[in-house]
Amino acid sequence: MPLAIEAFPRQVLLQVAHDCLSRSGLIEPKVFWTLPYDQWNDAVSSFAIRVPLESFAVLFRESPYREEAGMSNAQTRSEGVAVGAKAQTVDMKLEVVVVPVSDVDRAKQFYAGLGWRLDVDIAKSGQFRVVHFTPPGSQCSVLFGTGVTTAEPGAAQGLHLIVSDVVAARAELVDRGVDVSEVFHDAGGLFHHGDEEGRVSGPQPERRSYGSFASFSDPDGNGWVFQEVTVRLPGRADSLDASFTSSTELAGALRRAAAAHGEHERLTGEHDENWPDWYAEYMIGEQSGTPRPT
Repeated sequence: MPLAIEAFPRQVLLQVAHDCLSRSGLIEPKVFWTLPYDQWNDAVSSFAIRVPLESFAVLFRESPYREEAGMSNAQTRSEGVAVGAKAQTVDMKLEVVVVPVSDVDRAKQFYAGLGWRLDVDIAKSGQFRVVHFTPPGSQCSVLFGTGVTTAEPGAAQGLHLIVSDVVAARAELVDRGVDVSEVFHDAGGLFHHGDEEGRVSGPQPERRSYGSFASFSDPDGNGWVFQEVTVRLPGRADSLDASFTSSTELAGALRRAAAAHGEHERLTGEHDENWPDWYAEYMIGEQSGTPRPT
């Protein structure tokens, strides 16, 4: 039975996989840890395909890294059961994020100024008002108002907006008069820190997916972060649900597919008459994290 990677906590999985990989001889430990972040999942997945579920579960239970992660034997056993269980069948889609604000009209003006769509502004009384905005291309919306949350204004931090081009996204907001940080990446090559620790100016040098950011805040200090994502990690999205939410996003995907296809034709030395199929497979692979043609 193939191993469901997402059934294990990611950090524990990576640590245990390192231990397992070193035992199996499939990859040198030093090589594994020096792989770029966006290749870790490929390395782990490659290993998982070759190892039966039962064998991995045993190694998982025996691994000292499990204890470091604070997982009890009972938790480990439940994880092992979860691996073999059928995935949750009820869709649970994040619909709304509540943002605490002190001045509803000021917040409404700010989010409208971002170019976000105003969906709802309903006041039942002076003590209860609901304002609802949706960012372009997003299936999740933002809600704020009066009487909708007990959180302190400005308490919402690390709200991520996924964009296909962080430089262009930043430029658009700057043109709208929004104070946006410079584009940055993390010195460690992973997810950015909660503050400015490890922040390096400029996009991730190779423009690797997930690695480039820019941040801004609303008038109350609620913090937003642009994160550039062009290629999804394996298993991060359902290949059947791949879609493009704007012409800009689709155009960017087409350009990347065209560049990759040009390299494909250069290597094969011949014109590919089935380029539409090649483009489609490449673009779906980018979104879903499934293998892309080469």
